[in-house]
Amino acid sequence: MAAGDRFKLAGVMLSGPVQIALISVDGRPAQMFRVGDTVDGNTVVREVSERGASLGPRDGGSAVALGLSQPPPPTVSVAPPVAPVLVAPADPLAGRAIPSQDPSRKSGSKYLPLAPQVVSPTPKPGEGNVAPVDDGRWRPSGQQ
Repeated sequence: MAAGDRFKLAGVMLSGPVQIALISVDGRPAQMFRVGDTVDGNTVVREVSERGASLGPRDGGSAVALGLSQPPPPTVSVAPPVAPVLVAPADPLAGRAIPSQDPSRKSGSKYLPLAPQVVSPTPKPGEGNVAPVDDGRWRPSGQQ
């Protein structure tokens, strides 16, 4: 079996000084090899590039070039145009009874409606128990 048939390049990674080749030997799963690592026997990784790697004997004899297969061209598909569908907004009150605003009617609640709060008006200065004071502040009458 020729050396080129034994080794298959599955991928490469180049990141700054780190150069790694993913190589499969004799059909086994691919493993990571850095430049200078032994792949099999006396065969080492000599160089890694963007699209390939070269292997050769440790002592510097002839090299075997491995290349990545070209990826298939991207396929572009265009979906057929879709006609817009117009939907009328639903009436949120359709089919429902509107509750009565009359608190004397039963509304189905187990709680009685709250009685309105009665707020007494604030007395005006000079009325009731408040009298003006010389310094402009208001104090209750009898504390002058």
